[in-house]
Amino acid sequence: MKTVVILILGSLLISCTMQETITMDGSCILKNMQTWNYVFSEADASSEKIDSLMNDTISEEYQIVTIRAITNNMAQIEYNADTIRTGLGWINMECLAVNPSTTERIPLYSWPDTKSKVTFYIDNPSWGDLYTVIGCKGNWLEIRHTENGVVKKGWLSPEFQCANPYSACCMFKNQNKINKMKELIKELETALIESGNPILSKMDVEASHKTDQEIINSFKDAKLECCPELLELYKWKSGCNEKNLFEIEDVEKSRALCSVGNIAAYPISAKMYKEYQQIDAYWFTDECMSPFIFNSIYEDPVLINLNPKSKDYKALFFYSPALLYPDPTKMYDSIESWMETIIQCYKKHIYHIDKDGFLITDLNAEVKLARKLNPNSEYWFDDCCSTWGVDE
Repeated sequence: MKTVVILILGSLLISCTMQETITMDGSCILKNMQTWNYVFSEADASSEKIDSLMNDTISEEYQIVTIRAITNNMAQIEYNADTIRTGLGWINMECLAVNPSTTERIPLYSWPDTKSKVTFYIDNPSWGDLYTVIGCKGNWLEIRHTENGVVKKGWLSPEFQCANPYSACCMFKNQNKINKMKELIKELETALIESGNPILSKMDVEASHKTDQEIINSFKDAKLECCPELLELYKWKSGCNEKNLFEIEDVEKSRALCSVGNIAAYPISAKMYKEYQQIDAYWFTDECMSPFIFNSIYEDPVLINLNPKSKDYKALFFYSPALLYPDPTKMYDSIESWMETIIQCYKKHIYHIDKDGFLITDLNAEVKLARKLNPNSEYWFDDCCSTWGVDE
């Protein structure tokens, strides 16, 4: 049976300058393999050695540790000394590390707060990298990591930490994202049914061809990677055909999912991506921008960023040279925030369906809502939206 030593970080430090009580509660693992790591009685490597811990890769017995206090580059840890006994002692901080919980780009902050400044990004995280822990506050860990010759230091948010030495945490993180997307899809379907929007029956043109592999392969053939959230969306509804994307006589009165149009069926999206690439479309500065939504005009797509290394991964962008958008302009912070925005538009009756089945939009109200739910998307804050009479 594998023995897992769990170190629970949770002690109080009194700051000499601020007199602030700091609670530490961040889990770590031992960095060194097949090497004894000594535990001392005090925060001094010359004090008595009271225990020793080791990651045994042969018997697969790994140590999971958590910090209770930090002083003089030493961490006080609580750990399972054996199957029934808990130990408490001090260990050199250089022995402690943590894995990333994702393979997506990770921000490191200047302070343990997501509102603080980002000091560095870890561009290519991978489970097994083992970032050295150099500080702790609450369940945040301050880490040091060298990437491409650059030493990067900063505070790592709990959501990006993985103290599991046996398997990657990213599978659980992705599952949480998938579960959230499924909930949003269920909410959207309910909103469409309650509003009586006839587009719901037109959104599944590839109903007989929407297995995971078929959808993934369609994007793969275009050298794109379908993100988990987009995959869930296409498994629900595979998208609209060209008639419901482009053959629209009056954009102001159309049968549409939302004010920016309808979702393109995934084979159409992949096909058009290739076509845009061949004609060297202006927006093709980022080759992972895939056409996603259309509102009658072939040349004016809403794009989704499918580059997992980009800080705008899964964000939606509007591109329309005819409407003064010669470069892709961020419209929704993420595919999830796009879903949340249109769901709220239906719930708040910003969208409603008239007697002919056309989508009618209160543009002023939509802009206000979109600004609130997509604070990092410049589209809703530019001069074009301001001309709609939206009050600041």
